[in-house]
Amino acid sequence: MYAVVRRIGFVPGAPARGATELETFRQVHEQQPGFIGSLDIDEGDGRHVIVNLWNSAAAADAGRQAVGPVAVRTMQPLTTEPPELLAVGEVSTALSVRHPD
Repeated sequence: MYAVVRRIGFVPGAPARGATELETFRQVHEQQPGFIGSLDIDEGDGRHVIVNLWNSAAAADAGRQAVGPVAVRTMQPLTTEPPELLAVGEVSTALSVRHPD
């Protein structure tokens, strides 16, 4: 499993105003071969850390190329600056996560 971690800053109110754009981006992302899932960590003040999980580095790279134009069209207008790439690499330990009921 391969992870890509980015920090994104949204303009105030952007997630609510851009719900349709965010949903479009999410759907295109999820349709990419090798995509496993994402985590969105809200740091507050409009800042989020996004963890995308892929089957492999090759799948992540192909996904980035396919999703890039959609990200520019849908996400860029909602953000304060380009996403900051924090980390990429093989997941060394996969922890079990149980969603609270």
